[in-house]
Amino acid sequence: MLKIRDRVLLGTVSGLLASLPMLYLVGREAEWGLVNPGQGLLAGRSTAPTVGIATTYLLSLTGTEGALFKGAALSTVAGLFSPAPRPRIPNPAGAQVVGPIMGLVNRALFGGLCAALAIYLGDDRLFPQHKWAQGPTYSHEDYPYAQTITIKSPPTYGGVPERR
Repeated sequence: MLKIRDRVLLGTVSGLLASLPMLYLVGREAEWGLVNPGQGLLAGRSTAPTVGIATTYLLSLTGTEGALFKGAALSTVAGLFSPAPRPRIPNPAGAQVVGPIMGLVNRALFGGLCAALAIYLGDDRLFPQHKWAQGPTYSHEDYPYAQTITIKSPPTYGGVPERR
């Protein structure tokens, strides 16, 4: 399969592809009365490429371990800074309670899907696996100067010495 080698193009493609199922999901949630009906219009059209590019660069800098969590966290934070104005549509009763929680879950799902698509569509050379230096290992034989502390006074219980 042909892999994308450009980070910006990969982020744009993965962000736009991840926004398609999310638009469908938000549309169904709006029909069920869980979210504001206007939220489906803004769910990913303006920030999807930006979140995709940021996710791609984050994964290329930090590696692909825990990619779904990294994408979900980045998308959730990016959802707090939405450039599009919020529509002034009256909320249904269910959307007032569950709407903010569903918005957070939707943004997290979008970010995780975006990260998964970036790893799947991107070339392996975009996401190098860092070789961290092996730290020194210690065992109890390596440290012969371990000290033991012995207490010679009688124990106290609750700060009051025992009477004998």
